[in-house]
Amino acid sequence: MLQNERVVDAQVQLYPSIYNPHTVITYANNNDSNVHSRLITYLTNTNATIKQISTNTIVNEVVSQWNKSEDIFVNKYQMGFDLFNNLTSINLSLIFNVYFSTVNYHTMATSLGVAMTSLFQFYANSSSKMITTTNQPILTHGEPLSEEDRFFQMIYCFDTLPLSLFNFINSILAAVFIGILSSNSIRERLTHSKDLQLLTRLSKFTYWFSMSLYDFSICLILCTILTIIVKIGAVYRVNSGAEVQIYVPDQHIGYFFLMFVLYSLASLPFIYVYSFIPGTELIGFIIFFIVNVLVCFLDVVLGFIGVFSGSQALPDGTLVNRTGTLMTNIRWVLSVLFPTVNLKHALFNIRLRSSDSCIAAVNSVMGTNYSSSEPWMSLNEPGLGIQFLIFIGQIIFWWFIVILIEELWKICLKKMRYCSKRQKQTVTTTIEWNDTELDEDVRNERQLILNRSQLTKSAVVIVRDLVQEFKKRKEKSVVKRIHRAVDHLNFFVSPSSCFGLLGVNGAGKTTTFRMLINDIQPTSGEVIINQTRNNSDIGYCPQFDWLVEHLTVRETLTLFARLKGLTSTDIDNICIGMIQCFGLDTHEKQEVQKLSGGNKRKLSAALAFMANPTLVFLDEPTTVIL
Repeated sequence: MLQNERVVDAQVQLYPSIYNPHTVITYANNNDSNVHSRLITYLTNTNATIKQISTNTIVNEVVSQWNKSEDIFVNKYQMGFDLFNNLTSINLSLIFNVYFSTVNYHTMATSLGVAMTSLFQFYANSSSKMITTTNQPILTHGEPLSEEDRFFQMIYCFDTLPLSLFNFINSILAAVFIGILSSNSIRERLTHSKDLQLLTRLSKFTYWFSMSLYDFSICLILCTILTIIVKIGAVYRVNSGAEVQIYVPDQHIGYFFLMFVLYSLASLPFIYVYSFIPGTELIGFIIFFIVNVLVCFLDVVLGFIGVFSGSQALPDGTLVNRTGTLMTNIRWVLSVLFPTVNLKHALFNIRLRSSDSCIAAVNSVMGTNYSSSEPWMSLNEPGLGIQFLIFIGQIIFWWFIVILIEELWKICLKKMRYCSKRQKQTVTTTIEWNDTELDEDVRNERQLILNRSQLTKSAVVIVRDLVQEFKKRKEKSVVKRIHRAVDHLNFFVSPSSCFGLLGVNGAGKTTTFRMLINDIQPTSGEVIINQTRNNSDIGYCPQFDWLVEHLTVRETLTLFARLKGLTSTDIDNICIGMIQCFGLDTHEKQEVQKLSGGNKRKLSAALAFMANPTLVFLDEPTTVIL
């Protein structure tokens, strides 16, 4: 029983003062007795009211008082003592009777403690001697623990399955809600609603900052809810040995919340980088979830191998040390790469830091030198300092990757294509390309643009020898062949004019539009918009709707009005005007995803003309409109 775990902060010191104010009845047949005087002194020091009787027994006295008031056993009398001694006879005798109320808790043990202290002081001839009685609840088991049970109880202190499930389950839950948030950025990339927003005055920094701010707000709410659930489970746990019991102290649950907040901050840029990969939202979530489950399970398996390799007793310990070190290093690599694994390690350290017995078990098996007095944010385990620094590093690293993808990939792509063109010579330069086979009017237009004629200086759009090539694999063919979608296209558009691109399906009209708005980079050639090489202050109606599906028609118009810099006082009037102009009155409060194809085209066209841009590109705006 002494080896069992104790209930923390549940011990009670059984002194008579715990019942104050109360009255203690005493009786002695010889008031000169040293035992009785020491008893009176001890009780007086506990601030109890003492009632000494000399003509009646304690039982008769209490019964007479009970006849007057029935609650005396609750509020007044908790214990009583009588002493009968014979100091004149040859055979000295002392009888010490103890009486206690059975209504209140611990009165039997407390009254016996008083009697033993009085006798101890009498025989020791010292009033400073005292016997203290403590009630300390302990965790009992129905049967003695077997060797197997003791073994698994020790394993319970390690981050291994199937016994230590709490950290694993919480890590998977965290991966689930982060994976759900990733679907939003994946959807905006696939539907090109992100590209349509960036065609306004919205910068990429503002776009990612606003998205991360919204996602972090959701994460903060979820972290708070999860922390409250864990706290309630810790306080009102059914199984006293459950892992969640370590979160009863407020400090422990505080670090639990902090680690989840840091995990959210590190995971958001991680999923933004990941959002550039999947082809569909569902597949993206499934892959993200499976990968996180696998790496967490792999971390558990590596920890399991490390524990058992550390518990083997070899003479030199060389193989054991190498195996344990290798497993530990792999786990650190996983922790650095995946925020979910680092969160799992942080939760394990909270558990380890909270239990002296677990620290002793880990030290004995793994040969470590952990201490329960280690500061919580120490860089030495079981402190959380290492996990904190890893989260900070992951935040910086993954945001750097997001910036790299958004800004520097275009420069790298141009360099790669330039090197590829020089090696394979797949594209002929402007000077070498022969335009004699072109029609005369087309050739003359090209020469005007190449020679930078006076007519082109005021043009709002200049396209010079634009080429776009794609690699395509024909059916039942392994080799990819180069397909030229746009071949040395040249034209210019003057201000206040209407210019159209005509061609059959697959002629490259949409590809040209996407190069004009800088959505894709041309293989060669040049596009100049408004005398610059950027796509600011233009409106674009794509061939396929690039809309935010979960907004209503009115919310979509309001969003893009704000993105294009309209003032708050003008937004309502402009939105109402656009709704009336494009015949969307009956669909104002309807979600975009529930609109018909024709009404989506109307909304896309309305967004293109929003805020009166200097240049509007319309890619088949009347498709599916009857």
